[in-house]
Amino acid sequence: MAWLNADRGRIAGPGRTQPIYAGDSVKLRVHGKYAEPTLTKLNAETYLTQSAKDQMVDGISELAGSLQRSGSGNPIALLNLANILAGDLLQKEAPEAYLIYALYDNDSNRYEVGKQVLSKNAANQHEVLEENLYISEDGYLETFVINETSEDVWFDDFTVMSTTSPIMQETHYDPWGLELTGIGFQYEGIKANKYLYNGKELIEDNGLQYYDYGARMYDPVIGRWGGVDPLADQMRRHSPYNYAFDNPIRFIDPDGMKPVDDYFNRQGQYLGSDEADTDFVQIVDQKDWDANKTTNTNGTERISHKNGQKISSNITETKLSDEAVVNVMDHYNNQLDDKSKVDDIDIETTQAPRGIIMRSSFGGGYGFFGYRFGQANDILININDNKVDRDLNTASNITSSLVHEHQHHKDQSKYKSSTLEQRAIRAQRGHPSWQKITIEFEKRIADYGEMHK
Repeated sequence: MAWLNADRGRIAGPGRTQPIYAGDSVKLRVHGKYAEPTLTKLNAETYLTQSAKDQMVDGISELAGSLQRSGSGNPIALLNLANILAGDLLQKEAPEAYLIYALYDNDSNRYEVGKQVLSKNAANQHEVLEENLYISEDGYLETFVINETSEDVWFDDFTVMSTTSPIMQETHYDPWGLELTGIGFQYEGIKANKYLYNGKELIEDNGLQYYDYGARMYDPVIGRWGGVDPLADQMRRHSPYNYAFDNPIRFIDPDGMKPVDDYFNRQGQYLGSDEADTDFVQIVDQKDWDANKTTNTNGTERISHKNGQKISSNITETKLSDEAVVNVMDHYNNQLDDKSKVDDIDIETTQAPRGIIMRSSFGGGYGFFGYRFGQANDILININDNKVDRDLNTASNITSSLVHEHQHHKDQSKYKSSTLEQRAIRAQRGHPSWQKITIEFEKRIADYGEMHK
């Protein structure tokens, strides 16, 4: 407890100086009170006791002398005097005593000062003074308790509670990925994250400000790629350096490659692609493909998106044989990089309840459904009414699901069920296909992860 009184040379009490960082929350708190004589309010029917009368009269010398000369005090006069004194106490201000703080930036420039002052509620009892601060700049904080008056004031339980921001870094961009400086946030002392716009790494070597998209490097200052699109011959009406068809609000470009829909015939054989900005997996009759296709200079076949949509249907809406489904899945499985897959995996089909996309013999989650079977090197694609699951409608969703199952084969039941699933989901999120999955598929995986925590 600190006893403060200016006449005693004790104006300032306990204080604290500490570093603060942008994003912190700080709570200042102290209990304070001051001494004030206590009077009992008298009404017209009450007479002062002799001891109370003597105390009051002795405290006012001029009136005491007058009453002593007259022999005794008039009860009505004493009553009136009590009311006058009580009224004065009600009007009396609390002493100028308070909790004060000041905030400084890293260059010791003060940018904020505030205080919480004791009120009459602190008369003879503790009043809590509190101040909640949100810190907008790195720097330091100073805080003290003060009593400027000659009245006795006591402060007790002085605390400074600081809570670190749960956000370590916050970055804002314009639609093209150019950072909007001045409104972001970086917690001091924490290594800055370089995987920023669209989750791509910002390369700053030798003064560069490029994002590494894998296929190409991207410059957000001019909204252009640093190299030609490898599939530029398929999009001749667009500049080979354009980013997201010059419309980043509508389109995304996760890897610097042209987005396309893939087309397969009813036997599951890959035919070609179109110029769409999606990556749907479409099924088309071979004769319709042949009637509408064009051949690229490199010998590959393609179709216009407009014609392709007229003559095809999505794989999830098309009845296919087991062999055709396996062929489609093998196409995407063979495109996986060596880090994302296990060799010698056989893809097969099976019947299982709706809600299961695919599974493997080592999967942690599918035992939960009671459907853990198949050979040790199998990935089983669930079929219902000769159709694959609704979320296998895009190439990215299929690829991401395969990455999940390959991770199970890597782990081979080394962990408990929930850990197996969490590791498989982390593998999905770390794969490039995750950047292009559908919103519905992402939500489904998130719900699945919650179920297996």
